[in-house]
Amino acid sequence: YYLSTDVDSIDRLHMYHFFKRYIFQGNFSSPIEDKLIKGECKVLDIGCGAGTWLLDLANEYENSYFFGVDIKPIFPQEIKPNNLEFIEADITNRLPFHDNAFDFTHV
Repeated sequence: YYLSTDVDSIDRLHMYHFFKRYIFQGNFSSPIEDKLIKGECKVLDIGCGAGTWLLDLANEYENSYFFGVDIKPIFPQEIKPNNLEFIEADITNRLPFHDNAFDFTHV
């Protein structure tokens, strides 16, 4: 793992997320919002890092399900919404999900 995982670096990742969300006026540019609001939507974030993007979405779209995958577990282990799951995994060794399991993927 080549990126720093100290507290300052994790804080920087959080700030980067909110800065990017402000600049682009949203968390994504995809016609998926209606499905997220309706619920039962499954979202995968590959290389989720600190999990800020997923935490933001999981709190906003409580009826959908969110999964974050990263090789280094710098994401929250305990304090997180019930509709969010973080998984430590190396994506070069296949993902621990079935094919076509997700409605939306963020990398």
